[in-house]
Amino acid sequence: MKKYFSYLTIILLIFITTGCLEEGVPLFSLRNIHNKIMVTNDSAYLHVSANLDTVTFKGLQAIDGGVGIEGYAEVEGDFYEISDSVELVAYGHCWRINSTEDTTILLFPIITDSKTYFNVGSDTANVQALNFKSGLTGLEIQKQYFVRSFVVTEEKSTGRRDTGYNQVVIKFNSKLPQDFWLYSGDINSGMEVRENAVSFVLNEDGKDYAYITTGYNGFQLLEDTWRYDNEEGTWQQKAPFGGVAREKAVGFVLDKGEGMGEEAYVGSGVIKHEGTIDPDEDIKYDFYKYRPYANTWSSDVAPLPVNINRYDAVGFSLTVTKTTGEEIQRGYIAFGKRRMHKLDIHEYNYEADTVDSKTAWIKKKSYPDEKYGVKEAVVAVVDNVAVIGFGLKQNKSNEHDISYTNDFYIFDPSNTSSPWRSIPNCPGEPRANAIAFGMTYERDGMQKNMVYVGTGRGDNLGADTLYNDLWGYDLNQNEWLPKSEIRVGNNVAFAREGAVAFAINKEDVFYGTNVRGFVATGRNKEGTSGMTKMWEYLP
Repeated sequence: MKKYFSYLTIILLIFITTGCLEEGVPLFSLRNIHNKIMVTNDSAYLHVSANLDTVTFKGLQAIDGGVGIEGYAEVEGDFYEISDSVELVAYGHCWRINSTEDTTILLFPIITDSKTYFNVGSDTANVQALNFKSGLTGLEIQKQYFVRSFVVTEEKSTGRRDTGYNQVVIKFNSKLPQDFWLYSGDINSGMEVRENAVSFVLNEDGKDYAYITTGYNGFQLLEDTWRYDNEEGTWQQKAPFGGVAREKAVGFVLDKGEGMGEEAYVGSGVIKHEGTIDPDEDIKYDFYKYRPYANTWSSDVAPLPVNINRYDAVGFSLTVTKTTGEEIQRGYIAFGKRRMHKLDIHEYNYEADTVDSKTAWIKKKSYPDEKYGVKEAVVAVVDNVAVIGFGLKQNKSNEHDISYTNDFYIFDPSNTSSPWRSIPNCPGEPRANAIAFGMTYERDGMQKNMVYVGTGRGDNLGADTLYNDLWGYDLNQNEWLPKSEIRVGNNVAFAREGAVAFAINKEDVFYGTNVRGFVATGRNKEGTSGMTKMWEYLP
């Protein structure tokens, strides 16, 4: 700062000659206030998602109870050398957007623009030095901003006020945040928190809605169904699940076209939360179909074949090509547990189901390693392949040899001779009962096909541990990348297991990306009662 004072004599002569300048008139570096020099010096520190000048653009923050979002930045400033003849009245930062090509005006924001405004009380009126930080709120994304600090003083003898500015204007761009979490509000409207539920997403009239059904609330098994409207941030209760209440079931969605649209299929699972589970009595074979346009569940779905019933499995759907060349969607159920952990996979054909229910479910090629079975795995579909991994691995020749795994596989039925292949293990801790969701979006002109996995229960030095981390698998690059744990600023989400996760498409997203991920419900160390918050992920 000392370098400024070599200019004082020249600048003072200019001010004495010209008198007080009007607010907003640009100078080279300093502003004279009542024949004294007040200097403000802006600086900033690097935080997250910042590839900027000196202001820190911190990304998005939730507003209006977590429903809305806005851009937010921080900038630090300080001032000193205040005249004894004046009192400090206020200080802060002012900023404006570069919305026109007239940079002569826009380069020099004044306090009639957007601003922070810190009033000074009488007990600190004669402060000689002060450091302060301003929050720049309400910012638009992907815009250029100009910001500088200001001070307001009052002459003690006359009461005349003047405003001084830092004539070094900071320019920064509000970029799209990446790998960023938002708090999206609490689960409400009477929906109970739960663990081991089923979630699925249905597109209704061009808009995505997420559903949650079944599960366990800490006291009893559930059969209620709820629909989430992301644009409104609300939950609406729908028709209850068609079968008996259960947990650890699976679900998948099939688009039948021909004006019928998408329908959800939910089934299998277990109807006892703890204790000895009878495979023939407590583990379910049945499946039910949900039609959103009618808000009804129906039982006209073929059950799983005998001894194929299971719980803690994974369910998903993929598009396959028939021998006629026509593309059609199929549902799948894989892995899980009956008496032992399983590694097989079965395909559901709804066309066959309308003719002969006995041919609706067909066993497909199991993963080649038949030595182990896996339950409590995760699955996500991206670019029409299923990415499956994590879980509890059991040695089929020794039922007591059970361990957590971070193995991952890809199932691709278009490769009829070898539909399974291994991919690199997730670098995160081996675990089970975690979450996964797939997202396809554009970044820097390239399509990204990503699968995100995280949370869950693992073994840390012999003690069960719950996790709150997130990992991203890049299908195009065949590599794993560490991602941000679930948090908003210092507000860290509960580590959990048995949560649900899903991705929703939205064409007019404020921050420019057309898809977002969500994590909700589950069980923490204290149980399900604390799992009321919804967390939203921007890739």
